[in-house]
Amino acid sequence: RTRLLVQPFLLKCHPDMIVAQSHDGIFFDDEERMQLSQTIKDANLEAIQNLNMYLDTVQSILEAITSYTSVRLPDNNKVLVDFILLVEDSRKKGVKKRRKALVMSRRKIEL
Repeated sequence: RTRLLVQPFLLKCHPDMIVAQSHDGIFFDDEERMQLSQTIKDANLEAIQNLNMYLDTVQSILEAITSYTSVRLPDNNKVLVDFILLVEDSRKKGVKKRRKALVMSRRKIEL
């Protein structure tokens, strides 16, 4: 049930979704595009793994509370979720025209 709350994040940041979001014109050439795409995939995969670890810990704590058993917390109580999004950026060019482009935005959340 808890995972339903993070489903929009997972759909937006899932490494396989980066391929769908990245299209020609974002990066300068194919080689650079592939390299940056792989960097984004790796960062987002680690973010999803960290988030899943955090959710598993929360779930085990909730189960321990409801069943009156003990649970061991991870040694490091903080979980870092570091991810990269491709977002649309529009900048004014002239008075009437607007140019849209996708830009990378890196975010870090500590849970």
